Amino acid sequence: MARLAAQARIWLRWTMQSGQRVLFVIVTDGEENSSQKFSLEQVRKLVRKQQTKFNWQFQFLGTGEAAWQGADMGMRTTRSVNTRRGESLKYSHLNDAVTNYRTNPILGAPFEMPEEIKDAG
Repeated sequence: MARLAAQARIWLRWTMQSGQRVLFVIVTDGEENSSQKFSLEQVRKLVRKQQTKFNWQFQFLGTGEAAWQGADMGMRTTRSVNTRRGESLKYSHLNDAVTNYRTNPILGAPFEMPEEIKDAG
């Protein structure tokens, strides 16, 4: 664990010095997501620190009612329906949003996805 933490510090220092952008995407099916190591408030503080100090972008993709968990942690959230088509649409939107984010030359440009992806099929 100490080695992993040291590697994370080195990587963080490199991203800050090189001007690299960090996009942190969480995808969940809404099943058991409770941490035994960190409280909700601790996660919220960690997310807020990375957002404000280092301009990290966080996106939480939740299925069904699980999307509220991302908002509770201080992240932008996208809600999708729990169908095969809904899952396919979620990843299609994610692909498009990541492509737009990576090709946008403006360093502070936010990562953007819709709040809800509906299964129109």
